[in-house]
Amino acid sequence: MLERFANDLQQAFAQENSIAVVTMRRDAKAVVDLQTCKQLGLSGYLEPWRRWRVASSDVTVTAGLVILDCYGNLFYDGSSTKIAARDESVTPQIQVDAAGASATSDLLRKFAAFKAVHQSTWDMLAATGSIVEPTLSTP
Repeated sequence: MLERFANDLQQAFAQENSIAVVTMRRDAKAVVDLQTCKQLGLSGYLEPWRRWRVASSDVTVTAGLVILDCYGNLFYDGSSTKIAARDESVTPQIQVDAAGASATSDLLRKFAAFKAVHQSTWDMLAATGSIVEPTLSTP
């Protein structure tokens, strides 16, 4: 399920930027590599994640997204949770998939709103691979 989620996000972002989808598991600095970013022409790194829990009374799915620039600076870290009453007439996997799709849609809406507010930073990330303005040194 995580692979499908990662692929869906990669497709959504591929239209706008060159971002590598990676599995970082919250140790982002160990994965981010400026040299690789430059060699592959990437704008940054994107880590999708999803967690779920099936109980006798409900199904809970949380979808999350972390976006870093090529230097390891955090641009976005957000998540969305969907809780649905447990439906015994379908398999838990079907319910997890449905709740996951809903949580992912909500997460992408949240990200779109965040990006709209931070459009200039997003544009800088796309153009330079960095969300930090370069510091000009004076002689």
